[in-house]
Amino acid sequence: MHIYGKGRKGKFPKYLDRQKIKREPQQIARKWRGKPGETRKVRAYVCQDAWGPENNSLQAINQSLHYSLSKSIRKRITEIRPRPVVVLDWGCGRGVATEEIAKKFGRAVRVYGFADIAHDEWAKSRNVKYIHGVAEDLSRYLKNGSVDLLYSHTGLWHLSNEFPANLAKLLPKLAVGGKLVTDIGNLEYFTGWTQKAIELACKGTELKFKTTIKTHKTERLLSSTLIIEREK
Repeated sequence: MHIYGKGRKGKFPKYLDRQKIKREPQQIARKWRGKPGETRKVRAYVCQDAWGPENNSLQAINQSLHYSLSKSIRKRITEIRPRPVVVLDWGCGRGVATEEIAKKFGRAVRVYGFADIAHDEWAKSRNVKYIHGVAEDLSRYLKNGSVDLLYSHTGLWHLSNEFPANLAKLLPKLAVGGKLVTDIGNLEYFTGWTQKAIELACKGTELKFKTTIKTHKTERLLSSTLIIEREK
């Protein structure tokens, strides 16, 4: 299966700038076999160690998001058939969930995976198209109004204060009735950032979106899921 974007498997895109960052002492000790408490600067990619597991199953993502992606896809299939449902996993990792979706729904879906690190598993895929790039560039691979379901598990919210600008680029890509589903961090920040992103996306257009935030209480913390549906 073709892999879009630049860069080698297992690497960040070549055009992503490197910079020196200060690691936490224990991270350095584990990764570089230094002494506990050792502090030094190492040459590394920004946020390279910030991502979670890259092989989450579809079931694990459903549980984390408290949202059934399969149910949403199945409903969308009945709404737009015979056109295939376009699904995009933002921050797909090794593509475990994307491959499950492609296998489960077959020709009824067209599945894409996006990440800033490419993996060997991508080249072996026959059912999913992968995009290797950085967040700012993803929108150029997608046509406006073409995506029926865009989901992100611990991906989009890592953008932090860059969240509004990047979300604003993604929202016009949703088809009418299409949804963007992602987990979010601090509600105080993300509620305001989401509103800002929608204002940016709708500026000078007739686009209209409906926003829903579901809050879930777990054993250790309070988590939330953001659902944005394009209405017009």
